Amino acid sequence: MLPGYLDDAVVGLVLIRPVTGTASASEVIDANSTAARLLGLDRSELVGRPLEGVSGLEAIGSHWTDPSADGDSPVVVRARVGPAARRHVELTITRQPDGGALVEVLDQSGEERLWDALDQERAITESTIQRVTSNFSRAVSHELRTPLASMLGCAELLLDGGDAPLSPQQRTLVESIERNGRRLRGLVLNLIDLASIDSGGFNLARHDIDLHEVVRHSVDAVAGLVHARHIILRVSVEPGTAYRVHGDPEKLRRVIHNLLTNAVANSHLGGRIRVRLEREEEIVVLRVQDEGPGIPRHRQPLVSPRAYRTTHDSQENNAGLGIGLDVAQAIVIAYGGSLDVTSTPGDGAQLSLRLQVAPSVAIVVADQEAS
Repeated sequence: MLPGYLDDAVVGLVLIRPVTGTASASEVIDANSTAARLLGLDRSELVGRPLEGVSGLEAIGSHWTDPSADGDSPVVVRARVGPAARRHVELTITRQPDGGALVEVLDQSGEERLWDALDQERAITESTIQRVTSNFSRAVSHELRTPLASMLGCAELLLDGGDAPLSPQQRTLVESIERNGRRLRGLVLNLIDLASIDSGGFNLARHDIDLHEVVRHSVDAVAGLVHARHIILRVSVEPGTAYRVHGDPEKLRRVIHNLLTNAVANSHLGGRIRVRLEREEEIVVLRVQDEGPGIPRHRQPLVSPRAYRTTHDSQENNAGLGIGLDVAQAIVIAYGGSLDVTSTPGDGAQLSLRLQVAPSVAIVVADQEAS
């Protein structure tokens, strides 16, 4: 059962378990008031109800009872819940040692309403929107950094255990805090970068770096997200090829991280993502291909401007803010490169990053051709 102090938590929490004597049926055994509100039910109506009888929760399906799934990794499912299925939520399912599962219900409808309102306000100029959001983002992001760092530090200390190890249920809850805290930290860093770009105060260092090494670190950083959604991510590199470019390794790591998380967010459960690093004469090209819903042809030119997001009505749609690609594109352009998208609706999208090779590499290649 859920502790009483979690009843009014910001995130909805639902405990489910399989029904004894059945192969696939499940039921809700406890839920906090936040989960009941998000699902459009009274708590008394939710507890004891079959999982298949709760609108939205049926999207969980057999993700948590599948014996072939990795029980240590949370599974993320997106669904529409509540009356008329108007509320967009993200469901994170984590198996429990007793055979049940904890489901976190995170409301994402506010982000949907925000972007719908922006789409309707055509009379407001883009420059005005950018100025207002930039000022707001800068103020909020800096206010969030300190308490967020403190929260993550406390979560890491609790997970370390020490003289007072956590119970399995406590560890699951603290891991959820840490996971969502890291996700929020990434959003805060993107907002800070975006505000700096808009104000013209975005400084970029230039070092001779190996982009292959940056890609490797970025892939390692998203391994947890990839694993949670049972996605197959493959990286291909042309052997014996130099991929050195001029740039700031931290900023380019953020660029590639944003491209990868975008691909993960738009991929179906069990989908595939392909990452390819190539050379086109004196240009280094990184391609990130997903198998998501893709982008309609008439909307592909709109991918770059602020406030664009992919429209996809399936339950696995990513309803995030989409600012990661804005930040990625701004950084790449600042280094004299480009970020392009190609997509076939229903067959995924490919983001292609192009950067000039470092001058030292270009000189070596020219010498080899001359000889």
